[in-house]
This record gives sequence, structure tokens and C-alpha cells, in this order.
Amino acid sequence: MIRFFRRFGVTAAFAATVLTGLSLAPPARAVPSFARQTGLACEACHTVFPELTPFGRRFKLGGYTLTTRPMVSDVDLTKHSTLSLQDLPPLSIMAQVSSTWWNKTLPDSGSDNGSLSSQNGQTEFPQQLSLFYAGKIADNMGAFFQMTYQQASGSFSIDNSDIRFADHSDGGDLVYGLTLNNNPTVQDVWNSTPAWGAPFFAAPTGSPTPTAAPLITSLGAKVGGLGAYALYKDQYYLEFTAYRSALQGVGHPYDSTSSSVIDGVAPYWRAAYETQWNKHALEFGTFGLWAKYLPTSSGAQGIHPGVHDTYLDTGLDLQYQYLGEENNFSLLGSYLHENVEHNMNNLNTGVSGVTSAAKPITGLTRWQATASYFFRRRYGGSLSFTKTTGSHDSIAYAPGISKSTGTSGFQSGYGKGKPDSQFETLELDYMPWLNTKILAQYTIYNQFNGGSGAYDGSTGRKASDNNTALIGLWLAF
Repeated sequence: MIRFFRRFGVTAAFAATVLTGLSLAPPARAVPSFARQTGLACEACHTVFPELTPFGRRFKLGGYTLTTRPMVSDVDLTKHSTLSLQDLPPLSIMAQVSSTWWNKTLPDSGSDNGSLSSQNGQTEFPQQLSLFYAGKIADNMGAFFQMTYQQASGSFSIDNSDIRFADHSDGGDLVYGLTLNNNPTVQDVWNSTPAWGAPFFAAPTGSPTPTAAPLITSLGAKVGGLGAYALYKDQYYLEFTAYRSALQGVGHPYDSTSSSVIDGVAPYWRAAYETQWNKHALEFGTFGLWAKYLPTSSGAQGIHPGVHDTYLDTGLDLQYQYLGEENNFSLLGSYLHENVEHNMNNLNTGVSGVTSAAKPITGLTRWQATASYFFRRRYGGSLSFTKTTGSHDSIAYAPGISKSTGTSGFQSGYGKGKPDSQFETLELDYMPWLNTKILAQYTIYNQFNGGSGAYDGSTGRKASDNNTALIGLWLAF
């Protein structure tokens, strides 16, 4: 492991400190409190935020505990550390500001069959404002807590969060730990899995977005999970985490008024292999989640506990990085397949709105690939491709209905009963400073909710009508 730090120009004395701290820390994100804690510039842990470098991945697996700052400390009679606090709290702020335009204005939500239009696009100031506690808590423990304000809701809520305990073997070959987090894959150290995958700057709430997505991508801040992980010789990674529902603003999750509830425990697994040579790093791996899950709120949840569907999400991922003095290149790829066994007994419960599909088994598959390049970590951009395909099902993927009928699904339905979507996102970035990103982004939709034209079965809206242009500002301080 010492060889790893020497490759990155770290002195032997500092490498010893790093080795001690690395086995004591939880996950890492692009927040300046980590830079203040370690005394290292952002580029030590990030190619361009939020993508992690090999050093950043080790810092995250070590538990966010590496520090060069003075500590408030104490020991007991046996010289065992009983307190190790930073002299300043590890706080950071992140802000995103954006303005978007769509190829065709969205129909107004109060109109019939799209006869009225809303404003074209939207400006959000801020689109997102986050407060972080991110850093060391004790010698072997660190945390990443995110509290986020969103303009669309006008309120603060718990966002991606993770607490870690970490340690290492005497020789440093094995790093191991525990993670307590609220979003499957948020604890991952590669940017090829859903929570920290591209595009990193998403269009704001209210922008046209394909509806169908694997379950593993939609559980953020709805679950709580405790897991164990290990990294051997900086190459072999294994993790297992068990999740339970932890809904915000709900006193008792398994109740007729709540939705999106896991029955019991949902196991998550992750295995990966990474190799590094010269300025290159290559990772490939697999991950997945199994859950008995009730996706919609209905009386059946309280009256007939256990009328859930069974989800199995399995994924493969790949990440390649070239980290040069002036040139940085990354390639991210993932394949994610979801198999859903629907509880067809729900048809016989007599409770309206329970049945989630017309067939006993449906499938959903998503491919993603992103290539990015940056020159001197200042000028660059990325190109992303996303394609989703799935089973035909008239209930799971129902057509949208006009507001005049009093039925939901207006302008967001599936006119052909299929979830198929495909889009590409081109982004250009300028970073005058390592913690400031100015970007221009354009997303092209080839398919949307099952079709390229008249996809919603109601307003005649085409996939290309949803093409989205965005300009944004991303700050972290």
C-alpha cells in the first residue's frame, strides 16, 4: 500500500500518516471540508468533482478520518484514545443554480389534452442547496451527512448520508469496515454505479424525464442500511448491506397511508476488482439488490399486509481512468437488469389500485455509458448515453389520460405500453477554480416512455419535444 502513495508523490512520512488514517474513514464526496481536514487540494481525491481518483477511493473506504489538523483529544489510564475531535467542525456548503429550456413547452397541468401551455423551461435559484457535515468523528469513525433544500419543494430534507467505521490489518493489505447509509450504492467508491453516476448535474425537478427506472435507483432517503465491506491489496472489494424502509415523515411505514415500503429486509451486494498501472486505473464489478416491495400506496397495504412484488436488480459496471499531468480521461459504463415477480393475488383482494401489472413477470433493462475529458482540470466535457428497454404491460406502463377525465398520468404515460427510452447528454464544462463549475448541457431524446412520437397516448407529445438545454453553476465551499 505504501507503493500506492509513493506513486502519487506522497512522502514516506506522510504516507505513514495516510495509512493510519485511511483505515479509519467512511465515504468521500466532493466537499471542501475534506480538503480543509486533510490539507490536500480537491485534485488529490477528485479528477473533477464529484468523480473520485484512486486516492479519493482509499480515503472514502478509510472512513474520512485522514487529517493534518490539530485535534481535541483525550486518553484513558491505559493510554487508549477516548476523544479525537477536529478543532473546527467539518462543514461545507454546495449550491447549484440552473436555467433550462425544452424543445416544446410542456402542457399546462390544468389544461385538457394539452390545449394550454406552461412557461418554457424553468430557472431555479438555487436548484439545490446542501449543507454537509463531512469528516472525522473519532479515530476510526467518520461521517457524510447531507441536508438539502430544493426549490421545487421549498423545503429541506435528508439527502445522501453515510456513517463509517473502518480499520486495517497490521500490514495494511486489508482495509475493512462498516457502513450505515440511506441509499444503495451511495457508499460505493466508483462512479459507475447509480448514486454517484453520470450525468452528475441533472435537470431540475419538473423537467421531462423518462419514468421507468430500476428500483435500486429510486430508494434514496427511503431506506436505512447497515453493511460490512473489505478491500484487499487495493484490488479486491466485497460488500454486503441489508436495507429496511426508513421513510421520511412517516410514523409507521407499513401502513395504508404510506407508499414505497420494503417488506422485511432487502439485501444489497457488491463485488469489484481494480488494477492500476502508471497513470491508468481500471475497475470492473457487479452489484445487486433483492427486495419484497410494495411500490404504491393503497388500502391493501394496511388491510392485506404482504401484497408486495418481488424485485431482483442485478448490475455490471466498468470504470477506466487516465490521470495525466494535463489530460484526464474517464470512461464509465453500467448494465442493470431488473426482474419483477408481481403478486397476481392482488387481483383478488378487492381493493382498488393494488395490481401493479397485467403479467406475473416483467423485466426492465438499462444501459449507460459516459466518456469525459478535461484539460488541466479546467476545460472539458462529457458525452453520456442511456437506453432503457422493458416488457410490454398495459397496467405497469399505462397510457396517459387527459385531465378532463380526472385521471392521473396526463402527459407522462406510456402510449404503447412499454417503458423504452433512449437519450444522449452532451455537457461542456469550464472550471475557473477546482470548486467551481460552469456548464452547458443538452439532452436529446430518441425515445421517451415507449415511443418516439405520441408516446403518452393523450397529448400527441413526441420524444424530441422533450429535448432539454441547460446552463448551470455548481459551487462547493
